[in-house]
Amino acid sequence: MRRATRLIAIALLAALPATAATVRGRLVRGRAGAGGIAVTVINPRKVRTAAVYSGADGMYYIPNVRAGSYTLEVWVRRIRPLEFPIQVREPQTDVNPINVP
Repeated sequence: MRRATRLIAIALLAALPATAATVRGRLVRGRAGAGGIAVTVINPRKVRTAAVYSGADGMYYIPNVRAGSYTLEVWVRRIRPLEFPIQVREPQTDVNPINVP
């Protein structure tokens, strides 16, 4: 009976949704927002999230990122992104404004 109870408890814990954070920030050129720029995060295993694009005000939001250390990529030019280390914490991580060329 104890084994069955443990298995049920493990199954219930596994079924709980993993908590995740939203990474948000703003891309700027001078004082104005820089819109239409792709932003991704890369985990330590070098796996990227899907790209999101900054809005006309320069704001970007990357949902469902688990807590941990990441690299934020800002694709101003398609050749090579600007990279910034970030520490993601739940429920939301605010990245300082990034001045883009």
